[in-house]
Amino acid sequence: MGTIVLILLIMAGPIVTGTLALTSTADVRDRIPRIADVLGWTPIGAVWAVPADVAAGQGVSAVARLLIAAATLAALWLLWARALRGAVTTPRQRAAKVARSGALGLFGRMPTGGVGATWERSLTAWLRDPRYLRQLLIVPLFPLLFAFTSGIDGFMFSSSAVLVALVLCLSGYTDVSYDGTAFASVLATFIRGRDDRLGRLLGAASIGIPLIVLLAVVTTAVGGRLEHLPGILGASLGLVLGGYGVSAVSSALLVTPVAAPGDSPFKSVPGQTFLTGLLVFVVMGACLVIGAPAIAFAVAGFITGAAVWGWVALVVGIVVGGGAAALGVWLGGRTLDRTGPDLLQRIKAFPTT
Repeated sequence: MGTIVLILLIMAGPIVTGTLALTSTADVRDRIPRIADVLGWTPIGAVWAVPADVAAGQGVSAVARLLIAAATLAALWLLWARALRGAVTTPRQRAAKVARSGALGLFGRMPTGGVGATWERSLTAWLRDPRYLRQLLIVPLFPLLFAFTSGIDGFMFSSSAVLVALVLCLSGYTDVSYDGTAFASVLATFIRGRDDRLGRLLGAASIGIPLIVLLAVVTTAVGGRLEHLPGILGASLGLVLGGYGVSAVSSALLVTPVAAPGDSPFKSVPGQTFLTGLLVFVVMGACLVIGAPAIAFAVAGFITGAAVWGWVALVVGIVVGGGAAALGVWLGGRTLDRTGPDLLQRIKAFPTT
């Protein structure tokens, strides 16, 4: 609930600004189609936009909107059925949760060894820990904000994936801090630092990279800028891969006080200082430096309109970002082998109230 309230507060400013601009200007007729286009790609308005697309001969768009409407109806049906089943058959309180014998979850499907175990643990955190899930809220949030403020045909809407990558590139910055004192179990297994770094990177990349690629494809297709897709992908992947490499090193050197898994996003974290807040911008600056070559080529493609620069940006982003990620795993692994016990001591010293 706290996360939902946080989303509403973030969206409140652009919504109020857009509404005031709509009601205070004379070009209301020009803005209504833009709003209709945005709503036509949401679960609320997708089904109502299908007849207009069919009449206009836009078959692909009509099918896409119809799929959105069908998926929305299916999701609502499943949620309703689950809620009804729970209300009718489930006791008000359960003494304990019973797991099926031998059920290992992702541990039974992922590779074995230090890398595989860390990969599974990291992926589970990204799918279940609210602190990681809050970071994923920006994936739909940025496109919605830019669609409302500048329209789906605006540059910022089509480039949403780059800004999402800029935020997700910091995803591993607090990995060890989120472990808390449970980081002792990592040290107790004598897992190599390199394996720990690679497993955490794979866990974050398993969620972040598919989302970024999907977001880039959807926003450029909806915004009618598919010719810029290679450049946007190059800039986005260069940022996020470089960020994984930077985080692999920084999280082996730095730990900061973080919220507990069940804490509200509005709760202040004991022990956080102005200096620890500045460290985030230092890490982000390093990510921008690594992603700068791909971003520069992507911008050149936007300015000149030459498609070749977009493809150069894609190649540069993958090569430079991937190289930075590999270097970060190697250097961060060696660093963690040396600093692991010290990190645990600092975590234990954090205030808890």
